[in-house]
Amino acid sequence: MRFSVEFETDKTPLHSNMQDVSIVKEAIKESNTELFNEMFLNKNHKDSRNKKHYCCARYVTNYEIKEDLINIKEGGKVILNFSSPDLEFMTDLYNGLMDKVIFNYKGFILKKKKIIMIKEKSIKGRRAVFKTLSPIAIRTKEGRFIDIEDSNYEEEMNYIINKILENYRGYGAKEYIRFKPINMKKKVIKEEIEDFKRITQKRFLYVNSYIGTFELSGDTEDLNLIYKLGVGHRRCQSFGMVDVIG
Repeated sequence: MRFSVEFETDKTPLHSNMQDVSIVKEAIKESNTELFNEMFLNKNHKDSRNKKHYCCARYVTNYEIKEDLINIKEGGKVILNFSSPDLEFMTDLYNGLMDKVIFNYKGFILKKKKIIMIKEKSIKGRRAVFKTLSPIAIRTKEGRFIDIEDSNYEEEMNYIINKILENYRGYGAKEYIRFKPINMKKKVIKEEIEDFKRITQKRFLYVNSYIGTFELSGDTEDLNLIYKLGVGHRRCQSFGMVDVIG
């Protein structure tokens, strides 16, 4: 299931990943308190993380950047796209977004305007070409964000793909996933996260990520789930959402 949400605002943070998380939190809290508690208040971090079977991507139109702010010009808007094969979660998210109009994140106000359903595509073969809708970030088992030129990039991508699929359906990929970059460009994202600032005394976490087009080959069912669940780490923070283009 996929849908797009349009918001109206005059400004938004330049480093907006946690604002996107906040919108999901508010919507789920509005529609399903029990699910909200399981996803965001569960003291068992592993259990709460395993319930987040979605990815998202943010777009902003007609804007200008000034220091740490994105100022939205007349006619501009903020658009969030969501994707997940978890219909129960997506229904709760959709209902919460329908019921709630105003979203407040640290004084930044977003006013919901409309929600548009997006038709999902279906992968029929063992190969598919994807385009990133939000940057893909791959982290090593040691916690380091890895560059695409690294010889271990495909292996580390397979590791997180296996974890994503296992968390969703109970087992990982049926086959090893082959990754072939076509036209990928590095993008360093700065995230402002309160826990990170408290622990490290640094304002920003720098995330090495990539945007562009690439090919994956493997089991057809796996490829379809990757398309719906997203690729890589931090998918709930506007990373890893993809579209099928070939």
